[in-house]
Amino acid sequence: ALQVPSRMATQRYSEVKKIVFSRSSPEGIKLVKQPPKTGADDKVLCRVACAGINPVDAKGLVGDKVPSWLAGFSRSVIEGYGVGFDFAGTVISAPSSSAFVAGDAIFGTAPPTVGTFAEEIVVPLDQIAPKPLSLSFSEAAALPLVGLTAIQSLKHNNALSQGEHLLLIGASGGVGHVACQVAKALGATITAICSDRNSEFVRSLGAD
Repeated sequence: ALQVPSRMATQRYSEVKKIVFSRSSPEGIKLVKQPPKTGADDKVLCRVACAGINPVDAKGLVGDKVPSWLAGFSRSVIEGYGVGFDFAGTVISAPSSSAFVAGDAIFGTAPPTVGTFAEEIVVPLDQIAPKPLSLSFSEAAALPLVGLTAIQSLKHNNALSQGEHLLLIGASGGVGHVACQVAKALGATITAICSDRNSEFVRSLGAD
């Protein structure tokens, strides 16, 4: 895994910038400064290099998954909490019992309300992994939520296996283009549905 010099990794900010939900702000979010955090026995302190953006990041703000009369309540629940789930970055500190050390490049997804649109975050050990050398920080930050969705739906929930046939609708979309690659790795034959302009792209991902 990629590692930066530990001295650079452990340098700390006196204040940490973070994006939080704010009903009083025109955009529904605002930039705040907070004291730096510390790690824990089962968590890693990480400096965020890139954060991924997903539709779910706006669900609480938009309130489109609850009745209209509950929209205001849903916004009040998330008030002041951090925005964002996916991230990639560098370990500042980690439990001595873990496989990570300062300077390790990692990626993953943070629990709800932690917020990855921040300079530093504290995340559980079971929600991170070493960043592959083949991926940039921005590429790695875009992968966790869509990747987990694809793997959970195809492998864990439906046990897709070698020789099975998958009909993949929206194969060029955010989850779809990852699901196509996961399905191919699992040995499935893939019939993909997408727009004509994206057909070659989807074929390059493994669609049959």
